[in-house]
Amino acid sequence: MNSRKEFGRRGIDETRTKRNPVYIGAQHYTAPAKSEQSSSFQDDHDVSIGTILLNSVAFIFSFEGRLGRAMYWYLHTIHILILIFFVALMFSNEHLKDYTFLEFFSEYFWLMPFVFLNSLFSWSVTVRRMHDRGVSGYWVFSWFIPIAGSIILLVQTFKNMFFAGTQGRNKYGI
Repeated sequence: MNSRKEFGRRGIDETRTKRNPVYIGAQHYTAPAKSEQSSSFQDDHDVSIGTILLNSVAFIFSFEGRLGRAMYWYLHTIHILILIFFVALMFSNEHLKDYTFLEFFSEYFWLMPFVFLNSLFSWSVTVRRMHDRGVSGYWVFSWFIPIAGSIILLVQTFKNMFFAGTQGRNKYGI
């Protein structure tokens, strides 16, 4: 037996945690075995672009499971690029300094759902990374404490970026 395959990712069996592009909730979908009569998948397991998109959105906004450091960095890079896009969009207006607060709010009100979704995306990524480290995701709520929250945010972000996750299974999953 190949010792590298036996060790696998995080010291567990690769067959149970193999990443699959089709993600359903907190469970991974595995393709059913092919039957002797048919060489194609059963009808209820067909993979369509709609299914993949829907499951990708469910994966992005899920607060369950774990997320490794590499995926954390990748998803937070996407988060930062989206923020840069929205800030550039807002400040591309030449007459921005002439706006009152009410005019500014009414002009860019349509951006609020996108900002909310981007924040939700960032929080879900952070919670899943904290789960990988064996820390409860409820620590995210401590960020809203006026002065101490900023310090907690910086410490947690540093730990999420540079500290390894727990080996094997923890109370938040595989």
